[in-house]
Amino acid sequence: MYLNDVTPEYMPAGTIAAVVAGFEALGVDAEELCARAQVEREALAEGTDKVPLSWLQNLWATGSAYVEGPDYAARVGMSVPFGSLGVLDYLFASAPTVNASLTAVAARSSGLASRFSFQFRPEEGFMEIVGSPDPLQQGSEFALALVVNRSRTLSARDPQVEAVGLPLPEFAGRPHEKTYGTRVVYGTSSAWVRFNVDGLQAPVREADPTLFKTLDRLADK
Repeated sequence: MYLNDVTPEYMPAGTIAAVVAGFEALGVDAEELCARAQVEREALAEGTDKVPLSWLQNLWATGSAYVEGPDYAARVGMSVPFGSLGVLDYLFASAPTVNASLTAVAARSSGLASRFSFQFRPEEGFMEIVGSPDPLQQGSEFALALVVNRSRTLSARDPQVEAVGLPLPEFAGRPHEKTYGTRVVYGTSSAWVRFNVDGLQAPVREADPTLFKTLDRLADK
């Protein structure tokens, strides 16, 4: 699914497919969702390189009727099955530590969507989203949820996610805190996640240094 050449009007089909997979994991009928959102699911299955950015925006607009609540995009992100992100998932899973995983994924994150990338400052335990593939921030909530989910489920011990920042107004009941499983700071200037610096040294449960080096080279192509 990884794509290095993404124009502002298009994005990798694999990113759209991962969003659909997240909805489907929450019990949403993917065929119905794609039909209502005017997303050509056949193009996603065929691995088409680039699809219109409007497909992602349509999915978020339509999907809110299926997964209710202001945190629905984050819940979709937390539910994306492992493997849906292609080489990036396996790159994360084969790294020696969570720190190495996040470093590798952040370095290649611009291929996930147009006008989007992760900036990771490991010495601070801080990962920030620069840009967003959609103006309403669902893409940022989704992407942070993916990072939080993968760091927890693939590591051998708790990587200690200390807080998540969202450039959104505070919602009654603070629903995002339950979804992310940590403190959420609303009203930030950008979307970010902060890890305990020591927690970043958590080993990845199925680390494979040889595979990691191979995938690291593959992801650069």
